[in-house]
Amino acid sequence: MDDEIKSSNDDNATTLRSDDDIADKMSEGFPITSICRNDIIQMIEDRKGDDLKDIFLHREARKITDHEMRWLASKLADGFCNCCFWDILEDRFEQIMGEKHGIET
Repeated sequence: MDDEIKSSNDDNATTLRSDDDIADKMSEGFPITSICRNDIIQMIEDRKGDDLKDIFLHREARKITDHEMRWLASKLADGFCNCCFWDILEDRFEQIMGEKHGIET
């Protein structure tokens, strides 16, 4: 991770020229994670269930629509934000800043 942090410091070389530039930069979004159909299939397989429910879900996971995947991703994002997002954000931000400035957190 140290290499990632050090090499990414060059990204900050951009000069912000106006309040609008600063506002745009401060609200710029970065992807956190994603989900794909294989994630669902892997989740079912990891449960090692052989019951009818798992067999049914495995088959249905292969047929899930893009609309259903977007809905599922939205619900996962909501759950992540409601459950642990802020705690993880705080911990990781402090870790990155500590590593960047040589401070143990």
